[in-house]
Amino acid sequence: MSWDHKTAANSLVGIVAAADYSSGSAQNRFVSITAANTATLTGAGARADAICYNKPASGDPMEGVAFGFGKVTAGAAVAAGAEVMSDATGRAVTATSTNRSVGVAINAGAAAGDLITVKLGGAGRVL
Repeated sequence: MSWDHKTAANSLVGIVAAADYSSGSAQNRFVSITAANTATLTGAGARADAICYNKPASGDPMEGVAFGFGKVTAGAAVAAGAEVMSDATGRAVTATSTNRSVGVAINAGAAAGDLITVKLGGAGRVL
């Protein structure tokens, strides 16, 4: 089962893409929002502010989900119930003790490229 919690209340109002993601390189990936209200792919173990759902060109509005449940691309196999973090390209991987957990996997992903549902915010830690 896969859940999605995208509503107008949690979409990324006023946030634009910091780079050209029109190829889909940010779609279903963790993104981080900068002080300039732009979004970039989240780096490995870094804080993720949202999951991007569209394919924006640089400067175009970014659509996505900032809290609740969202669909994100797995960067490796992920077990259901595992805390996840971002890899270097904004994909969900199992969190390590030295990096920041950004959510909990609701369903398992068998391999890199699988689309999984994540409850953003992890075990009450960060976002």
